[in-house]
Amino acid sequence: MENLVWNFKKEFSTHLVNGTQVVKSKLSIENAILSVSGSSLNEFTVDDENSEVKTLLHIINDIVPSLPNNNGSKYFGFVTGGSTPIAEAADNLVSFLDQNAAYTSVFLRQNVIGEVENQSLVMLCEMLGLNEEDWRGRTVTTGATSSNVLGLACGRDYVLGNGGAAQNGVSSDSTIKIISCGSHSSIQKAAGITGIGRNNIIEKGLFRKNDDLGVNLDLEELNSWTNTKDNNVKAIVVVSFGEVNTGAFTKDVLKIRKWCDDNNAWLHIDGAFGVFASLHPSLKNIVRDLHLADSITGDCHKWLNVPYDCGFFLTKTKHLPILLNVCSSGSAPYLGTTDNQSIFEPYQISIENSQRFRSLPLYASLKAYGIEGYRKLVTRNIEFARKLENWLRSSHYYRVLTPLYNTESEFQLINIVLFTIDNAAPIMTESGSLKDAVALIHKKILDTGLMQLTTTVFNSIPGFRIAGIKIEIKLFLLKSLVSNWMTGLSSNDLKNKKNMNCCEESDEDFTTVISVLTKVME
Repeated sequence: MENLVWNFKKEFSTHLVNGTQVVKSKLSIENAILSVSGSSLNEFTVDDENSEVKTLLHIINDIVPSLPNNNGSKYFGFVTGGSTPIAEAADNLVSFLDQNAAYTSVFLRQNVIGEVENQSLVMLCEMLGLNEEDWRGRTVTTGATSSNVLGLACGRDYVLGNGGAAQNGVSSDSTIKIISCGSHSSIQKAAGITGIGRNNIIEKGLFRKNDDLGVNLDLEELNSWTNTKDNNVKAIVVVSFGEVNTGAFTKDVLKIRKWCDDNNAWLHIDGAFGVFASLHPSLKNIVRDLHLADSITGDCHKWLNVPYDCGFFLTKTKHLPILLNVCSSGSAPYLGTTDNQSIFEPYQISIENSQRFRSLPLYASLKAYGIEGYRKLVTRNIEFARKLENWLRSSHYYRVLTPLYNTESEFQLINIVLFTIDNAAPIMTESGSLKDAVALIHKKILDTGLMQLTTTVFNSIPGFRIAGIKIEIKLFLLKSLVSNWMTGLSSNDLKNKKNMNCCEESDEDFTTVISVLTKVME
C-alpha cells in the first residue's frame, strides 16, 4: 500500500513539475496576455481513475491559457508587481507546510511564525525610515484593504474613547466623519465594514481650486468645517502617499498632523505602493512625514513583488492597546498565550483567526535582496515610467495628464503614467468622442497580446493608465503602473534564471511598449 501511495505521489509530482514548466512557457516573458479560448469548465468531467492528475492537466490546459500574465514584465494593469524567485519558492513552501500561522505557541511553546512576521516588519520599518520601537502595533495583512479596515477601526475607537465600538458597539450619540483627499476606493469599503458608513466620507481634495491632482487637503475649508461641526462629530483624516491614478503624494502633512492634534482626530496614511518610492535616490524625502501618521497602510504584493495576497499595517506603539482591543477574540483558553508579549501571536493583532503563513515569502525576499536590492528594483521601475512619460510627451498621438516634473517640482512622477489620446490624433476623427477612441485603442492594445494596461477616468477626462486600477464600465483614460521586478531586465538573463540582483538592464520592454502604442494608432 505504501508503495502505491509513493508511486502516486511520484507520478503526481512529475505531472506537477512538468505542468509548472508548461505554465511558465504559457505565461512567457514575451506575452502579457494569453488566449482566452479555454474550454467550458462545465464540459470537464473525470472518473475516479487518476482524477487528480487529470484535473491538474485540465487546469493547465484549459484554465491557465485564459488568465492574464500578471507576473510578466509588460503587464501594466493592476499594481500587482510580480513574484521574486525567492518569494515564489517560499510561497510554495508555505503551501507545502500548510501552517495555521495565527497561533504557533499553542503547540510549540515558542512563537516561531510571530518571530518571522515581526522580523519582516522590522525590516520594512527600516526600509521606510521608521523607528521600529515607535511602531510596535504592526502586522502582516492580506493587503491594503484589510489594512485600511484596521486603520479606520483603530481610528474609530481612538476618537470614540472608552473602549470604542469594538467593545461597546456603535453608538448613535456620536458621528464619525472620514476626511479624505483622493483616497482609494478601499477606504469606502473599510468605512462600510467598520460601521462608520460610506456616506460619512467627506472629500476635501482641492480639485475645485488649484490642485489638478486632487490629493492635497483643503486646509482652509477643513478649518471652516471645524468651526461649524457639532461637538459630537469626530474625525478620521485619510491622506494618500501614492494616489491611484497619478501616484501623487498629499503635501502639508505636518499641518494636517497639527489639525488632528487640535481636534483629537486620527491621521491614517494610505501608502499602498507609493511609500516605497522613497527608495529612489531622488525621492528620499517624499515620505519624510510618514512618521506623523497614527496608522499606515502598505502592500507587499505590489512593489515588494511577493505573491498575492500580502500587505502590512502599522500603528504607533502608544496605540497598540487600541489595535489589540480591535482585534481581540475574547478569552479562549485553548488558544494559549505566549510568554514573550513583546511579539504577539498574529491572531492577536490582525483580523483573521486563521491565517496563511504569508509573512514567509516577504521575509525571504527582504532577506535575499535587502534594501539595496529593492532600491535597484524601485529605481529601475521609476526610470522606466519616466522614460515612457517623456516619449508620450513627444508623441503626436498621446498627451500626458500629469504635470511636468523635475527634481524641484511639487509633483514627482513615480511609477504611474497617466495619459490620453491627443485631440489631433486621426483616431479622434474616426471615433467621434474621446471615450470611444480610448475604448478602441485599449482593445487594440490588448489584442496584440504583448502588453496590458488599464483605462480610467481622471478629473472627468477619459484616458489610459500604465499602472493599473480596476477596469470599470466608464473607462476613458489609459494608465500604466510599472511595478514588476522583471520590467527593464534582459529576457536572456531571466530565461537563464539569474538572480534578480545579477540581471542586466535592457531596453527590450520599453521598445515593445512604444512599438505597440505606435502601431495601434497607425
